[in-house]
Amino acid sequence: MRELGSSGRSRTEYVDTIRAIACVALVSFHVLGGGPEEGLRLPADHWVNQFVMALSHMRMPLFSFISGFVFLAVSRDVPDMRRKIGSKARRLLVPCICVSTLFWLTRSLNGGETKPLWAIFFTPYAIYWFLQATFLLMTVFLVLTRLSGNRDTTVAAVLLVVVGAAWVLLPRPAVELFSWYSALYLCPFFMGGYLLARRRKGERPEDLPGTGRVPVCFAILAAAGYAAWHLDLLVWDRDTPIREVSSMAIGFVACLAMFFLRPSHPLLARIGERSYAVFLFHIFFTAASTQVLAKVVPDLPLVFAYLTALTAGIIGPIAVEAVLARHQLTARMFLGLKTAAPSRVAEVRS
Repeated sequence: MRELGSSGRSRTEYVDTIRAIACVALVSFHVLGGGPEEGLRLPADHWVNQFVMALSHMRMPLFSFISGFVFLAVSRDVPDMRRKIGSKARRLLVPCICVSTLFWLTRSLNGGETKPLWAIFFTPYAIYWFLQATFLLMTVFLVLTRLSGNRDTTVAAVLLVVVGAAWVLLPRPAVELFSWYSALYLCPFFMGGYLLARRRKGERPEDLPGTGRVPVCFAILAAAGYAAWHLDLLVWDRDTPIREVSSMAIGFVACLAMFFLRPSHPLLARIGERSYAVFLFHIFFTAASTQVLAKVVPDLPLVFAYLTALTAGIIGPIAVEAVLARHQLTARMFLGLKTAAPSRVAEVRS
């Protein structure tokens, strides 16, 4: 149950608001697509396409930072480590297997799949690499914390520095098993979120976030994205360590800005509560909506096409979650929930 402050607002409303902001950035990417042949098929030099691509320095880092921030409630019960790891396997890996299989089948039926089915369970696939990498991070962190005598902050700080340096210096492997290299990339952000949560563990109700900060957060993302685009494409070679360090720094700026501003908006918080479903299923809806728009209303202005596909990519998964959560089998397979009880529908912590 959420703890309420003196204003009656949830202490985690700002976290869910930040989740929603991350969802908007992620869904926007898949609305526009990773190239001129995907999504709304914008030219590579279109300013909207360039801006959304620039947000790549912040999208997944922000999701991982949030995951680390809310992981504090799980990690404190380290003696029950086996059950915690099993719980995270159910929550992350079971939906990863089931939903990625469904996505693979959908792409195969449309003639757009080139990867064999067995490979998607052991290597990065679509957006579901994030679930594999996050499970690795949580498992390693729990094990090392247990071995260190529950020195969780020390373990988090060491992992942040050491693994961050490893990601900058190590070349990308030709074959990446179970998204381990991607886990290196996410590790500093996950541990940064965890350490921030430990620092804020004793915050008071009067320290709760105010309203009206959402536009400021989007402005910060826009400024960081603009900087990322110019620094990444115009100054540094894409394969140099300084490029990787700059990418990580920009990601941290965005993540810390979100959490220090702590934006709060009831509607966005409701979307953030369903962020796991949005993450899992949005690509089905963004792909379908952009294809339908291209065929039915090809001359629709870009802004309306973008907003329509963005809405479909957010509302569609929420509706799917409501259906799947009604039945225990589908709730377990596609959402990683233990039961189909209504009280568990809003459980989106990863």
